[in-house]
Amino acid sequence: MLMTPAPAPRICHRLLLLTVLAALAPAAHAQVTLERDLGPMAELPMRAPLGLPFVQVGVGESAPRWFGFDTGATHTCLDRAWVRDLRLTLGDAGGRAPPGKGTMQLGELRWADRSFGAIDLIPLASAVGRRLWGILGADLLQTAVVELDYAAARMRLYAPDAYRYAGRGHVFDVAIEKTKVLVPMRIRRRDGTEVTGTFLVDTGSTQAIGLSPHFYRGLLTPGQPTVEARGWRFGGAASTGRLLRLASIQLGPFSFDDVVAHAVVDESKRSWDGSIGGEVLRRFKVILDRSRSRMMLEPNGAIHEPARESLTGMELAADGPDQRILRVFSVYAGSPAARAGVARGDVLLEIDGEDAASYGLDGLWERWRAGAGSVHQLLMRRGDTERVVSIELERLPL
Repeated sequence: MLMTPAPAPRICHRLLLLTVLAALAPAAHAQVTLERDLGPMAELPMRAPLGLPFVQVGVGESAPRWFGFDTGATHTCLDRAWVRDLRLTLGDAGGRAPPGKGTMQLGELRWADRSFGAIDLIPLASAVGRRLWGILGADLLQTAVVELDYAAARMRLYAPDAYRYAGRGHVFDVAIEKTKVLVPMRIRRRDGTEVTGTFLVDTGSTQAIGLSPHFYRGLLTPGQPTVEARGWRFGGAASTGRLLRLASIQLGPFSFDDVVAHAVVDESKRSWDGSIGGEVLRRFKVILDRSRSRMMLEPNGAIHEPARESLTGMELAADGPDQRILRVFSVYAGSPAARAGVARGDVLLEIDGEDAASYGLDGLWERWRAGAGSVHQLLMRRGDTERVVSIELERLPL
């Protein structure tokens, strides 16, 4: 993955008087109250395991809890189990029952009269290795300009009417389809030919690039290898697809070489050609200004890091009440894990004598990110039987 970093960014923002802020959102959306009139409306500490932005959000009078921010999700929603603890009456997110309403607190920003539904987020906790209590959807972009500063681990929210961008990043003109932010991107296939598609900016995806079924079929070159993959849909439902290797992707002036893309093959109701996920977005400061149909990207220090790719050939899920049971979710055909006899459902206990659970899912990815050629001893458990397998890390056979 080759990119040239831009000079250090400089951003200047000015907010108008509080009397302007009543116009931040249409009447159909949230009312906003502030405690200060300079700088961002709110600045929240952010974690980004596997490239997914997490911030703490309060609901009503509750203590702040961890929420994911997912621009691929249309609406904000709460974990169904937490809804019961809060004694709220909510319809399911995306269901026929009407959603509930309440107030959410994001740092200094009080997001009043919010509509949200309920969803089971336990499966998603297994996918990302962390407990979460809700998902902030793309409806947040209707209220605020959202800045995701992955390097500084901060989310900043600005008043749209008063926001002025003066940084040195690249400014993209984006299309808004209902709540979705779409941007053009050019892809070079393995045979050197190029195609251009429209891609969803999806902060809720751990992938580098996702491909919609219709676009994926047009990218394949004769004889190009692919492998079957299992992934996760919104809320943590399992999804099947194929992995393929692209020669490069071109997002504005930023070029990424040798990218593994995840193609969805079991659903087709998408008007866009694919998605840009956290494995790409985490390399930037990302600023989403829906009110002006713009996105700004400023490269950060992660710009030259190797792309995340399963060098073991196995995908893990974090099970148990504290997400400390690392269970094999899938194994890629022809991979080191497959040759070592690792199977779906096996539990990873140790890596080279160290407790695997102490790393967590994101820690394991970081340990193995650039380790092609290295050999590791893994202690695995299947049922009541434990065994040590030796795996030499290598790139997927794509």
